[in-house]
Amino acid sequence: MNSRRVLGLCCLLILVAAPAWPQTRAGDDAAVEALYNEFFEALRQGGAQGAVGYLRQSGTIAEKELQRLERKTAAALERNPAVGRPDSWAVVSKKEISGAEWYRAVYALTHHSGRPVAWRLRFYRRVTGVWVFTDVQWEGRYVEDFIRLPAVEFAAYRKLLEQEKE
Repeated sequence: MNSRRVLGLCCLLILVAAPAWPQTRAGDDAAVEALYNEFFEALRQGGAQGAVGYLRQSGTIAEKELQRLERKTAAALERNPAVGRPDSWAVVSKKEISGAEWYRAVYALTHHSGRPVAWRLRFYRRVTGVWVFTDVQWEGRYVEDFIRLPAVEFAAYRKLLEQEKE
């Protein structure tokens, strides 16, 4: 008789708690979407410096990562000043590591006058429940491969292509 009560109580708890699970995921999706929407709007309005300024002001990314982005942005603009601000942007895909609901990656394209730029934005949910940026990367030369390949494979592929050019 006691095992039936325990089983019944467990079933009741599952039925009561189950509707909350999708709402949490939807809330997480909305929080991540708000972060990347604000990031791309800052990029659209202020260019690379606007995007870096948004990240700094929002406080959602580690200072060390922000400094790396600033150096990378300055170097990229020196090599290719014609890219400039994007006219628009589109999300290509969203990925969640299986079993790790606190980590997301979003791939997007920005549309510039000369060519597209691919972006990989990574997010992490802190124990407080707040979503933050952990990494921002972009690629202007090998756009399709950047979006298609995992980060490690893309790094090896790009290294191979650049060695062949030399």
